[in-house]
Amino acid sequence: MNCFACERKENILYENDNMIIMIPEKPSTSGHLQIFPKRHVTIMEQLSDEEANYLIKAANTISMILFETLKVHGTNILIQNGVSSGQIIPHFFYKHNTKKN
Repeated sequence: MNCFACERKENILYENDNMIIMIPEKPSTSGHLQIFPKRHVTIMEQLSDEEANYLIKAANTISMILFETLKVHGTNILIQNGVSSGQIIPHFFYKHNTKKN
């Protein structure tokens, strides 16, 4: 399988049996992270309920950590679900960005 997320080994911030949290090669802001399910799925509809719950809880925890550590005033959690929505990586993931003001 030729998948950017499944094959990537650098810039991994956290990894367990369920997910990988990575810092993008070209982050758009401090706190820009990508949260991928460990199992290869291309769109959200292919996630199990358990996987979806696990990933949203991780995104929420990351938001809380960023509020405390980077003193941000807001976070964006973006899902591009399918090619026509702008998804360019053929693996489902959350984009997590921060807002300072």
